[in-house]
Amino acid sequence: MRVYLLELWAVLLFLTWGSWFVMADDEELWRTWTSTAGTSIEAKVVRVGATDVTLERRDGVKFTVGWEQLSADDQKLLAELSLESLKSSLVSETKGNTSIESLGATAGEISGPILCAANSEASYFLYLPVGFHDGREWPVCFVMAAGGGKSSKSLDRYTAIADRLGIVLALSVESKNGFAGSDAAMRSMVDDVFERVPVIEGLGMSTGMSGGGRMAYLLAEGDNRIEGVLPCGAGGGVYIEAKDFRQAVLRNSTYVYSLVGTNCFNRTGAYQTHQKLPEDCRLRFFPGKHTWAKGPVLDQGVARVLGALLEGAEHETALALRQGYMLTMLEMAGDMVEAEPWEAAYWAKYLESFPSGNQVLTERASQLRQQVESDPRVGLAQQAERAIEQHAGSFFEVFYTEDKKENPARKAAAEKAAEPFSSIPHGELILLLGEKC
Repeated sequence: MRVYLLELWAVLLFLTWGSWFVMADDEELWRTWTSTAGTSIEAKVVRVGATDVTLERRDGVKFTVGWEQLSADDQKLLAELSLESLKSSLVSETKGNTSIESLGATAGEISGPILCAANSEASYFLYLPVGFHDGREWPVCFVMAAGGGKSSKSLDRYTAIADRLGIVLALSVESKNGFAGSDAAMRSMVDDVFERVPVIEGLGMSTGMSGGGRMAYLLAEGDNRIEGVLPCGAGGGVYIEAKDFRQAVLRNSTYVYSLVGTNCFNRTGAYQTHQKLPEDCRLRFFPGKHTWAKGPVLDQGVARVLGALLEGAEHETALALRQGYMLTMLEMAGDMVEAEPWEAAYWAKYLESFPSGNQVLTERASQLRQQVESDPRVGLAQQAERAIEQHAGSFFEVFYTEDKKENPARKAAAEKAAEPFSSIPHGELILLLGEKC
């Protein structure tokens, strides 16, 4: 069952410390539990703590054991139970209207074009997440497309993660490559949304593909309500007209998570941009050319940017939003353990230090990190990430033109670097990075 941040924002503060209880039905959790030493016993769960569990045998005898004393399968079940128990301890918020009639916007549906009140030449599409209501304020993500928002299609790839994390989306209709009014249209959209939609200043992010990604950088540069950028297929060069091309000047607090195809012609620009950004900002390659990242990769980018914004948020609901976010991301990370343990490890490490104010959640993140780091694929992937960084450092220093040409040295270096990683997807990434863009 998915956890939606918008359903979790009012986490009870009494969960901040200690443990929580899971009382089993008569036959629900009678099962055989196995220790790491290989001994087994039939028992049911009475209480799940952050680091231990109390079990009850058929004869009524109760005893407590640490999670680490139980088998991997038992620990996985306890992790699931702990999250379910936290969810069951949530309180419901008082909800308001689930639509904004004046804008023709309804929760769970993409609106028609909305004219900006202060600039009738600018418009945008609006998406309110499925659990939206006007009884509180929400994070917001502004989307720009290189070809403009000729339809609402560019929002479709964001709606699933917006629902899960509780994010309002807005897509500029007019902002696009080659349009001198793009900057004004984009800023008019942002002003209009902050004025007419219940969204939180400081929990705003910008995103887009190609020229839309550059506009996302430009928006973050000039508007302190935008604290995070998720560019796809774009470096940090910005412009209003092509002759004005320059590097964006971001505030130190701005978090950037870039997604770039291995053979995108903007890969060198993205790499060079990230050399000047804080270390925790992430440049992530995916197989492909100059295109959008696929769903799960894009979803994780949105989630990581929102996490960075929530870390320093001072809004009155910030603590509850952080706890709800952490619950959601722990579940998402848990879903990655089998197929992408390296990404599960990335998230577990991040969440372990995330300021949720909840020791139980922090302990769960620590347990998840320890679990996935025991998978040899995680260490291999971390070596591969370093190999990717070394390859990019050697061959992505010359911007654009040279990268579009065949380079035998680059290809040979990639083939050699990829050899140890043929068993994981990173091997293919390195090979593709050796090809021209």
